[in-house]
Amino acid sequence: MSLTFAEFRRANVLRSVETFKRNPKGNRNMVAFALGMGEETGEALGAVRGFTGITKRKKGKISRSDIGHEVADSFFYGDLVVACAELLTEDVLQEKYNKTSERSGSPYRLKGGKLYRLDGRGKLRRA
Repeated sequence: MSLTFAEFRRANVLRSVETFKRNPKGNRNMVAFALGMGEETGEALGAVRGFTGITKRKKGKISRSDIGHEVADSFFYGDLVVACAELLTEDVLQEKYNKTSERSGSPYRLKGGKLYRLDGRGKLRRA
């Protein structure tokens, strides 16, 4: 079975509170989580640079898995920032995906956790 956003949020918040003593409530922790997300995003960029050979000293030392782990770290922090804002990650992702699709002219939309495509008459059809 796949991991749901709800179960991920539950696990992420519990670990943050119990292990790191950071409750995803309030502006102070939101700033700390956002800074962590930025740091981890930088590490993900560094991993990509190493994997692709842009950073010569890291070429051949970075794996695809390393890239995935750094992106995941950024996502963990991003979810905690969203939790501080009292929002659900799945709602935010779906809303932003749809706004970007509309702005870019893409026919794809997410609705209720499902992928849809606009047909020629502007009606949503399951993709």
